[in-house]
Amino acid sequence: MKIVSMKRDAVKRLSSKLIASVLFLGMTTSIATALADNIHIYEIYEGSDIVEVRTFSTDPTDILADAGYDPDDYEILSESTALHGSELIGLRIGKKFPVTVYDDEEMRTLETASKTIGQLFLQQGIAISAFDIVSPSVTNLVTPGTEIHITRVNNAVVTEQTTIPLTVEKQYNDQVSYGITHILKAGSTGILESTYDITYHSGVETARQLLSQEVIKEGTPQVIEIGTAGAIVTEEGDVRPYSEVVNVLATAYSTEGWTSKHTFTGTRAQVGTVAVDPNIIPLGSELYITSLDGEEWVYGLAVAEDTGSLIQGNRIDLFFDTQDECVNFGVSDALVYILK
Repeated sequence: MKIVSMKRDAVKRLSSKLIASVLFLGMTTSIATALADNIHIYEIYEGSDIVEVRTFSTDPTDILADAGYDPDDYEILSESTALHGSELIGLRIGKKFPVTVYDDEEMRTLETASKTIGQLFLQQGIAISAFDIVSPSVTNLVTPGTEIHITRVNNAVVTEQTTIPLTVEKQYNDQVSYGITHILKAGSTGILESTYDITYHSGVETARQLLSQEVIKEGTPQVIEIGTAGAIVTEEGDVRPYSEVVNVLATAYSTEGWTSKHTFTGTRAQVGTVAVDPNIIPLGSELYITSLDGEEWVYGLAVAEDTGSLIQGNRIDLFFDTQDECVNFGVSDALVYILK
């Protein structure tokens, strides 16, 4: 153990002279004892080294300086007290080294002797919530040059208003020419109010949870009139103009079990492929096919891509995937709209 004398020269010289004077004058030793009682003995631990210091000081920083350690270069890691009482008897110290802390991307270079990141935070007064993200972990050891990143995690309840898009109701009028549209009712948008619990990492939104929604303003639909004279309205609601309507007898066919799956035009037969008499319906024509009333059944959009020896005149053959579907369809009168 190394013993260090007091380093407060002025105080030491004054004290020693006073003690010498008292003893020289033959006064009672109680005064000298009182002065001696003001001298404190502490042990300073740095790693495995122990230094004993005798000093009048009771402040840990002053004790450190009296022991010959520059407080700018050394950090007090812990304090030891007497077994029975709160009297300070020792200090454990460490030599400081630099580390870098990025707190929400704000960089700070700190001098520390802390063993772990958690101890560094305590020593530097850096507060961390249970939700903040620290990398490396607070239990990791600190070494010279360590870089520590703190991502501050915050939550906020936020209410937002968004526009409910305008809805459109279509009214088809076959007395109005195709391509003519009238707005019968302007309509209006609505307002939707949504409340979210939003999570922010370093001020940047990373997640949101919907808590509640309320329509605070109901919208009204826009009503438009669409002319369909000379056009057909498909099941999807599209208005397609046509050049001609042909009344035909429709049958069905399938290539199930056939070696060849290709049509007369070289395409692969599939649902939407129709065999026609090219003298009545030109090959390559885009078609829309329904029952006579347009409601009993709808084959829909199709292309004239195939022919057949029995498909002569006003007859068509509709492709289905299976023979069973063909049997179920049977034979039916149909309307073929040759689309423009």
